Order: sequence, then C-alpha cells, then structure tokens
Amino acid sequence: SGVAYSSSGSDADYTLGRFGAALETDLTLVLPYLETEFDSGATGRAMLGIGSGEATITQTDKRQGSADLSVYMLSAGGSWPTAWEIGSAELSWSGDFGYTSLSTSGSALPSLDGLSVSSMQLRGGMELTFEELGYGWKTAPRAALLMRLDSGDGVTGTGFEFTGGMLMSSGSSERFSVDVNLRTLIMHSAEELTDWGASIQFRLSPFGDGSGLGFALGPHWGAPEGDGLLDRDEAFRLDEASRQSRQMRGRERGLAANLGYGLRAFGGMLTPYSEYRFTSGEHGSIRQLAGVRFSNSDALEFSLFSERHIARLGQARSRLAVELQKRY
Repeated sequence: SGVAYSSSGSDADYTLGRFGAALETDLTLVLPYLETEFDSGATGRAMLGIGSGEATITQTDKRQGSADLSVYMLSAGGSWPTAWEIGSAELSWSGDFGYTSLSTSGSALPSLDGLSVSSMQLRGGMELTFEELGYGWKTAPRAALLMRLDSGDGVTGTGFEFTGGMLMSSGSSERFSVDVNLRTLIMHSAEELTDWGASIQFRLSPFGDGSGLGFALGPHWGAPEGDGLLDRDEAFRLDEASRQSRQMRGRERGLAANLGYGLRAFGGMLTPYSEYRFTSGEHGSIRQLAGVRFSNSDALEFSLFSERHIARLGQARSRLAVELQKRY
C-alpha cells in the first residue's frame, strides 16, 4: 500500500472553424493505492485518484479566462484462479475497471465554464498461465482473452482484447532473461479504432544480493501496458481523458535501456545507474536519466538522480530529484 503524488502541466492550441485559442492546464493529483495477494493465489489491486488544478484559455479575440479543474479516478482489478487445469497450465478469471472524470467550474468565459468529460473501461475474461517449461532454458508462456466495454465521452462500444507473452530465462541463476509481450484489440464496435502494443526486452540481472552488472535493452511498439499499478501511463495523464490519445500513440515505436552496477559500500548496496528511453512519432520524446541508488535492506531505498526530457520540436526540460522508498 502507499500514496503517489503527481504534479503536471500542459499547453495546447486548437481551432474550431475560424475561432481558435491557447489552453494551459496545471494539475495536482494524490493517488492512494493498495495491492494484495491471497493464500489461494488470487490477487487484487485498487487505486483512488483525487486532483485539482487550473485551466487558462486565451482566445484569438484576446479574451482570457481561467477555471478550476477537478479530477476523480477509480481503478480496480484482480485475478482469481479456477479449479481447471490444462496440462501444466492454470486457468484464471481476470478483470479490471477504470473510471476517470474531469470537470471545470468558476469561469466567466462560456467556452470554459461547466465543461465535463468522463470515461470508463471495464475488462474481463480468462487468463492462461503455464509453468516453466524446459531445463537449460526455462520458458513461461501466458495468454489472455478479455471482453472490453468502453463508455462515456470519446470512444464507446464493446470489443475483445488479446494479450500474450513469454518469459525465457537461462540456467538455475536466471540472470539472463528475454521477455516478449503483445497486446492487441481484436475487434471493436467503434469503427477504425486501433489499440495495440508490443515489446521485447533482454535483461541481465545482478546477483541475488544486488551486486554486479545489470542491464536491460529492448524495443517497443504502440502503447503496451505497464506491469505494475503505478506503471500505467494513464495514471498520471488524467488531463488527457479521451481514449483517442491511445489511438494516436499506437503509431509510436521506440527503444528503452537501463544499466547499473551494484557495489557493497556504507553497510549496504550502492548502485550507480543510467536509463534511456526514445519514443518516435508525433508525440515522441527522449528521456535520459543518470544517478545513484542506495539500499541497506530490501525495505529501504534512496535514490538521487538527474533527468532530462527532450520533447518533439526540440523542447527540453531538466530536473534533479531525490526519492526515498520504504516497504513494509
């Protein structure tokens, strides 16, 4: 369990016929979350998001106005093993639910006052996971077929999603692994809707105590789902509530890499590390990160790093950050 905090800003220009405007938003979010695993093998997760901010609009007729932003989000999901087994594979029920609502109030400009947008997505289906197969190289395939319901503003309708993947690891130490993931929308009642993502990652993990060299490298296509509750990009992009943005991001492709080396120092593990992520396309960017991470146990971790983000059109911003993480 924990609480995440996010502060973000965005700029946008738009035209409607012969009218146009520039829109700026600032948004702050607080997101308490919980993940749990039961003795039966069932898992559950939930996140609640509450946010507020301000939107400022400047019209082509030089009129300017501001409005208060309010954001609410709810996300929940989990999996439940069934009693059915197919050979070495286990069948589970899997599902998740997400809801986002954004509204404006308190503006003297009619174009900005009383706006409201919301979206909801519900997915549910069956997931098939296989035990590790092989000896020298171990392979663990997985696949799921989910029914999907989209409602609210933006894309609406029903469809089916397929997700699949395979994790391959070498030897008893399992230091080297290859992880392949695929997610695609098979069909949807909304015309011309595409939503897919794929990635492959090659990873060399440090030794069991965290020492030694570790790196990961791999390309990705489209908008793949994150592995963890807070890894989902949408959790921190709630001001882009329309799911049309996922269709645009489906044309992206890129490369991600990270490198680190763990050293025994100061009574714990000191790891200098670097990360790099390149994304092409209309919304592409380059993210570079370098820093050092210290951990004196599995429960406490301290990181100091610098980050540089280069957006399309050459716009760049940098920051210096300190992170402290405590697990219970």
